Amino acid sequence: MTTAILLQTEKSANVQQEGIFALSFIDKNFKINKVELKKLLRKLKLEATSINTTKTPAKQKRKGKHGRTVSVYRPSKYYIKLKTGQKIDDKTIESLNELLNPKPTTK
Repeated sequence: MTTAILLQTEKSANVQQEGIFALSFIDKNFKINKVELKKLLRKLKLEATSINTTKTPAKQKRKGKHGRTVSVYRPSKYYIKLKTGQKIDDKTIESLNELLNPKPTTK
């Protein structure tokens, strides 16, 4: 079960004016490539002209409670450029999360 979030930082706010939206996924075991992400966006009637990913950063280490080093998870970001006039908002993120996590059907 994973959750997609729309990044709300100063840099992402600046690029949103150009039609580029920064997206990230919370679950560290969830991997998605550009083609799969583009197919999910098409189901939401959004046409992505390009999708770029940031390199996954090196694992950051921090000291644990008892002196052990613990690696910290840092998610990769997806920069999605949409056609003019289209945008990703909170409702779009909710419907994307519903596509990623379908509710089980009971018979």
